Amino acid sequence: MFKLNGENSPYSNEADLIEIKMFLKDYNTTKLKGKNTLQFIDYAILISDSKEQVPIEEMK
Repeated sequence: MFKLNGENSPYSNEADLIEIKMFLKDYNTTKLKGKNTLQFIDYAILISDSKEQVPIEEMK
């Protein structure tokens, strides 16, 4: 487990670990513009030997 919101976190300025996908894109784009990673998540978990994630658009 990695604490992302620690002091001097590089994730406090950019959205490096996330990509927001929402259905009402025009409305949500203005609401989410300029938000950084820490406004959505505080911790990240790395699971070794796990399968890669599949983008939601590719899920059946």
